[in-house]
Amino acid sequence: MAMANTDLDVSSGSTTINMPVQVNPPEKFTFSQPNMWPQWRKRFQRFMSVSGQDQKPEKDKIDILMYIMGDEAEEIVLQFPKIPATYSEMLQSFENHFIPRRNVIFERFKFNSRIQQPGEAIEHFITSLHSLAEYCDYSTLKEELIRDRIVVGMSDTKTSERLQLQGTLTLKDCIIAAKQAEMQANQTRELRNENRYHPTQEVAKVGVQNRERGNVTGSFQKADNIRRKNFQGDTCMFCGQQSHSREVCPARRSQCNKCKKFGHWASVCLSGKGQRENKVSTVEIDNFMINSE
Repeated sequence: MAMANTDLDVSSGSTTINMPVQVNPPEKFTFSQPNMWPQWRKRFQRFMSVSGQDQKPEKDKIDILMYIMGDEAEEIVLQFPKIPATYSEMLQSFENHFIPRRNVIFERFKFNSRIQQPGEAIEHFITSLHSLAEYCDYSTLKEELIRDRIVVGMSDTKTSERLQLQGTLTLKDCIIAAKQAEMQANQTRELRNENRYHPTQEVAKVGVQNRERGNVTGSFQKADNIRRKNFQGDTCMFCGQQSHSREVCPARRSQCNKCKKFGHWASVCLSGKGQRENKVSTVEIDNFMINSE
């Protein structure tokens, strides 16, 4: 079937421009998949509306339906108890042929048992509820019951509790709130993962400094316990001078001439027996000069 032509009105200020639009009809119906009839019928009805074909006489609309469906449609019509006289009757006859009578009680059971599965997106959950509600014959209560099922069945319990407290909650507002809550949760999760695997520059800087000074720190800690056992009174165990705090000790960043370790002078070195060397060296570490006086 050739594409149908229609006009699209585009308004700009006070000017209206009529633009011709070509609308493609849906593909032929797959008769081996009768369960796809509801989706195909909606697509066909959308085509009829957009293309303006729904304004044609009843006979013309039936002819368009039969032509687009395909050759097998003609054979199925012959099986109907009575040949439909109107377009709507023809659609309903195909509906009864392809879709067997459903058990409404069972369909409602499936709807009311539906909950959001672990890892399932809220969008997919909402779409599933709309599909299930199609066969529940809820009539005017359809949107209200879908809203209730979203609130009760969503996996986000905090959002569910918050929505239950809203007395005038509509289906539209419910869907918006559920999607926003899911988006916020996903963003928060991504931020936490980013911080976990990529430390801040400040933390990384401290790590580098600790690695660079690891040998010095290790030397300090290994010798401290030994010296504290051997030096008492008013003498510093690291430099041999009058006792003072470790932070101001002149040997804190010096290298021993005897054992080549950092943190003490050769005069107090415990690395071996014999005479202690009196020579004191000064080294410059991280641009900080330590001199003995």
